[in-house]
Amino acid sequence: MSITVSNTSINYEGTSLITVNDLLNVSITPNDSVINTEYIGTSTVIYTVKPIISTLYYIVGYNTLNNRINLNTTIYVNITLLNNIIEIPYNTSQQINVYGSISYSWSPSLYLDNNDSSSVICTPLENIIYTIIGKDPFNTVSRIYLKIVVNNGLVFTPSNPTVYNGNLLNLSVYYDADNNNISNSGYVSYILDNYNVYEEDDINNYIWIFLNGIATLSVVLNNELNESNTDTITDISNTSNITYVWKSKLFDTLPPNCVYYKYGNTIKLHPYSSQEYNVTVYQNDNILTSGNIKINVIEKPMNIIDIDIIPYILYQSVFSRDKKSLIKLLNENKQLTDKIIRFYYTTLQTAYRMEWTNKSGISCPIKWNTVYQIVNESNEMILNFNEQWNFFQYINYHQTRNNITKSNFAYLLNVINQTYLEFPQKIGIYPLLS
Repeated sequence: MSITVSNTSINYEGTSLITVNDLLNVSITPNDSVINTEYIGTSTVIYTVKPIISTLYYIVGYNTLNNRINLNTTIYVNITLLNNIIEIPYNTSQQINVYGSISYSWSPSLYLDNNDSSSVICTPLENIIYTIIGKDPFNTVSRIYLKIVVNNGLVFTPSNPTVYNGNLLNLSVYYDADNNNISNSGYVSYILDNYNVYEEDDINNYIWIFLNGIATLSVVLNNELNESNTDTITDISNTSNITYVWKSKLFDTLPPNCVYYKYGNTIKLHPYSSQEYNVTVYQNDNILTSGNIKINVIEKPMNIIDIDIIPYILYQSVFSRDKKSLIKLLNENKQLTDKIIRFYYTTLQTAYRMEWTNKSGISCPIKWNTVYQIVNESNEMILNFNEQWNFFQYINYHQTRNNITKSNFAYLLNVINQTYLEFPQKIGIYPLLS
């Protein structure tokens, strides 16, 4: 005489098998959730049950001595959603039902008409995840999660922006009221393989070719590529009086009069850390939709800094390793030479020494007009403290080997050293003694 249960915990609309062995004249109560009864021989019964809430089943039968035997078992029904991920248009109400319990608690209560029933009306303005806790008649608690995806009709280009810290990012958006499921590929990232690279780089808006460790520029350093990217972004919704307002999530805790907004369907950024923007679309001062875009900022590799940091006036001579032309330009720009020497022998060496004593330092602006500034339309190039000592290490790891100097800045520094330090020409700057 025994009971076996195939599953004591089921979801709403799930089933379980209750098998009663070695009893005669078996009955089960309640029987309203029994959907099938199967007899095997004279002493085994299999009940298929489909309870809508947790249920205690009482089973009565008789043994071979005609003694009455009372047994029971409980089938627990977990709180259940028919769909755990629901897509809802922006600011549109939708009823959501949950099953399997007798009491419910929704958290958070944001965008809900109530938070304690099996049926709620959700009017979301952003993606959100709800935790729903249910209690059955026996006070057994179960929980489930619901993800609401807001279909806001905003199409971002790139759709998943990733950029090196400080680099230019052209971020565009348009509101497509008719098609809310358009996806766009992001920018092409750097693909580096031992300095032999043939890859278009839309993050930095120019193309570099690396041959034998020497970087050369394969497009003109101007805004043409950048402008062509921007021109492809068109508001195809053909609606009038559309206004796009961008707000960084960094301003969420500030009062409205302290918030700095950006306007337009395209904005230019030079982010130094990962951040998130909220974009609200207005038409005739009425909100059409709103959505967020996250910007992933990654640390710039040293070989990219080794390109970006080269003085723009010297880049052709450095990248082509034209020593004669480079010396001529250095002689014509001795103040620039002075700044480069001070930068390497003072700023970088100091940062490198401090790093190994567990100290920290401040960011350093580069004091000449760099390739980075021209390409990224930026007023200033900045190296943080970690970049300073890492760049010093990079320069020395990529010095001349087999008559090839892989580091562009190392090549520039070598020419300066040979010209002004090994054979001083009254520039008046000398390396620090270690």
